[in-house]
Amino acid sequence: MASSDDEEDLVVVVTTATTTLIAVYYQYFLEKTICHDSILSGATHVDEVLNDHDARCQDSFRMEKHVFLRLCDMLKEKELLRHSNGVRVEEKVAIFMLAVGHNERNRILQERFQHSGETISRHFNAVLDAIVALADDFLVPAGPDTPTEILENPRFYPYFKDCIGAIDGTQIPSMVGLDEQVPFW
Repeated sequence: MASSDDEEDLVVVVTTATTTLIAVYYQYFLEKTICHDSILSGATHVDEVLNDHDARCQDSFRMEKHVFLRLCDMLKEKELLRHSNGVRVEEKVAIFMLAVGHNERNRILQERFQHSGETISRHFNAVLDAIVALADDFLVPAGPDTPTEILENPRFYPYFKDCIGAIDGTQIPSMVGLDEQVPFW
């Protein structure tokens, strides 16, 4: 049987632990705050990449610096994205590009850009919606006729006669093993 002193100590430990857990829950989930443990904000990271060598932008954002900046300008010009609450359009697009280009998870992006998970998700979805809105400007449905590149090439015709086309009409050669060819037809 436990003594009353042991029981009192246990009550103090449990009460302290419970109070601590409630405080942590309140801080991180109800207030949606994030611990900024880095002097580098997301904007600083984006500026650092954009002011560095072109290859760094290509590696980070999967596009050349001038293409990245043109995309951001286009999204602003068409009023599909705008700066908000200290987050520039360039940072929003960077979040999106790191997510899709590197398969980065929300938690990693939170650390890199020093934003909450909800903020990362909101900006990712805003850029996704904006990119989808640009689709009509860049994607042209294929016409009903078979392209001449297919008609005149025995390697492609009649195999691709009913193909609806590629994004920009480019044929990309690929090699698939014999045992896997049927699913790729």
